[in-house]
Amino acid sequence: MLNRSEGVYIIRLPPELYACLERFARFKRLNSAEEAACYALKKFLEHQSFYEIEKRDLSYYLQNSKMVKVIRYLSCGSGSLGQIARAIGVNDYDRVRQIVGKLQAAGIVLVSRFGKRGYLVTLNHSSPITQKLLENLESWYEGSR
Repeated sequence: MLNRSEGVYIIRLPPELYACLERFARFKRLNSAEEAACYALKKFLEHQSFYEIEKRDLSYYLQNSKMVKVIRYLSCGSGSLGQIARAIGVNDYDRVRQIVGKLQAAGIVLVSRFGKRGYLVTLNHSSPITQKLLENLESWYEGSR
């Protein structure tokens, strides 16, 4: 529950979460659980600004043939970095990771980790930019037949 009065937020936490904040405060050598909560919130907001969606024109993603191939491949399902590399004809995993990173920054793909080094990449179908890209690619495909 969250109350806001006079510029101060009052949050009621369950006891388990408060105990975690107390442990975190001791670990970080802070004076109280409230300071730990402020510290955690500050770090969270820093990461949120880091992960803001990158806004670019659709043509940026459609001009790069490798990005188009990745989007085409993922429109059929999901894949690992190795599968994507083989599908688009690239032997360098770092290059594939860069392409996927750019698409992830735009919110076009979702990347989940499994194991130590495994990545599973899927299209983010709920994103409006992904839907527009797929519509453009479909119109190109229909026009080329």
